[in-house]
Amino acid sequence: MSGKPSRSLQTLLSISISHAINHSFWILVPALSPMILEEFNLTYTEAGIVFSVFLATYAVGQIPVGALAGRFNPAKLMGFGLMLSSAGMLLTATSTSYYAILAFQALAGLGGSAHHPLSLHLISDVFPREQRGRALGIHGLSSSLGFTLTPAAVAVLIPLGWRMPLILFSVLGFTLGAFILLAVAPEVSPVEKPLPLKNLFQVYGFKRLLSMFMMMTLTIRGIGNFLPLFLISIYGIAAAKTGYYYALFYVAGMIQPLTGYLADRVERRKLMLAMIFASSGLIAAMALAPWRNPIPLVVAAGMAVWSVITLHDALATDITPREAWGIGYGVLFTASMAAASLSSILTGLLIEGLGFISAYIILALIFLVEVPLLTSLKMECALQKS
Repeated sequence: MSGKPSRSLQTLLSISISHAINHSFWILVPALSPMILEEFNLTYTEAGIVFSVFLATYAVGQIPVGALAGRFNPAKLMGFGLMLSSAGMLLTATSTSYYAILAFQALAGLGGSAHHPLSLHLISDVFPREQRGRALGIHGLSSSLGFTLTPAAVAVLIPLGWRMPLILFSVLGFTLGAFILLAVAPEVSPVEKPLPLKNLFQVYGFKRLLSMFMMMTLTIRGIGNFLPLFLISIYGIAAAKTGYYYALFYVAGMIQPLTGYLADRVERRKLMLAMIFASSGLIAAMALAPWRNPIPLVVAAGMAVWSVITLHDALATDITPREAWGIGYGVLFTASMAAASLSSILTGLLIEGLGFISAYIILALIFLVEVPLLTSLKMECALQKS
């Protein structure tokens, strides 16, 4: 449903800033991990458990949150979730033991789980289909900004110790969360009869959509997580400089508003197919054609894969009917997070067994599994039901 333009813009701006903070929380503790490891004398395995606990609670919370979105105002739930996540980060800053960090990161992840299913629900409800692409593109851009700007902010604040960045980011999250909770009130009508989870997989195209989300995340997270090590191994980039290339991969996500604009102007499935083929080809090119300067391929691949993410979200709003927005988006993002957690393990095993070149080519081929799934969708059937 479409509200007043000013209210729609306020909603989009608020959830986009929330998206940036949400993704800042993803990488804030990893960015501070060298100092945390030193203070608490942690092993790399113990540090990995901290990261995993955050992602685990982030994943499992999305289905319950999605179910609640069908019964309560999703904007209020999002504001509460951001404040809960900020509380977890603030408490992490007060930690005096390893187990306290684990508990508080679990809380932060649980609060963070509210964002993705609720943001897609709000965009679906506030913007008509012909405007959703642009809205999703702006929303996607904010995640790139969060990923890109957080390491820079940490670099500036690190002389103050590892606790201060957590405190300052938490204050930012509390402030925005309170604003969303109290001031953002889009004209969202509760779903009268939310679709039960057991009926979700009977929705036309949903099982294929779910598989596509998982294939996409499996590929993109594998490529992104190992990109610095890939550049060192294949291109001979100095370890100290890989961060710049890694940042470029995320900066390329700023193309998402343009992708969203195009998604409102051309047939989305055709655009999505083009971006999937482009992503797969560019990933393979990075592995097979190690030019002296990898920047053009890193940027081009980043633009393609971030465009694919925006187009997946747009496709989800096309296929998922209104009565399933809450639980449907929750299931999609939970499955996506599960694929993300498996991606690092699978990619690591492929690299150890076959090397970087073969591993990246295999990931590029996994991307192409989406092609028959997408081409088999009859979009006129999906749109009639959504």
